Amino acid sequence: MLRRFKKCLNGMGNVYSPQDIVDACNARTMQWWQIEDLVTVTQVSIFPQKRVLSCIMTFGRWDENNAKALHDQVCEFGRSEGCEYFVTEGRKGWSKTLGALGWKTTGITLRHKL
Repeated sequence: MLRRFKKCLNGMGNVYSPQDIVDACNARTMQWWQIEDLVTVTQVSIFPQKRVLSCIMTFGRWDENNAKALHDQVCEFGRSEGCEYFVTEGRKGWSKTLGALGWKTTGITLRHKL
């Protein structure tokens, strides 16, 4: 699992270390959700007009049943926190996978190394 965790962080450009995520979850500024070998890390973002639940990362072994159960738990948490949206970014292939759970593609993420 640690290998998948580090691989996911690497895919994000190493903007967080594993310890950063652990520390943020311990401080309750991020939330760690896990069902068996599937993990999602979230964070509530508070904007002037809305609260939004952001998926920081998802990694592990994808299983449709576990994914649906994890998704439902995380969405319920977001609603309980007053969030209007649950957002994420990721590889293009996630559009189809998450589309089955009711997600809509609303844009793309671009990155330019400075």
